[in-house]
Amino acid sequence: MGAGPLVNLDKLTYAGNRANLASVEGAAGYTFVEGDICDAALVARLLDEHRPRAHRRDIQRGRRKSADEYASRADAMRAAGRAGA
Repeated sequence: MGAGPLVNLDKLTYAGNRANLASVEGAAGYTFVEGDICDAALVARLLDEHRPRAHRRDIQRGRRKSADEYASRADAMRAAGRAGA
């Protein structure tokens, strides 16, 4: 799959079609998670489990974030989830 593991988080709403992912399903390093990116607990769990080096927005901007920055973001998301945000 190229540069490393890929976690695909998708809510699969009206326009989503998992069949479009058939070419990557089962590929080494590929994980599909059906869920909402607004679900802070889910995103925090995925960040903890997969420890991404960068996500799509960062790559598009030509930036890379350190693991510490992602850990800080995951901690903040966990805290927000506990606060009911």
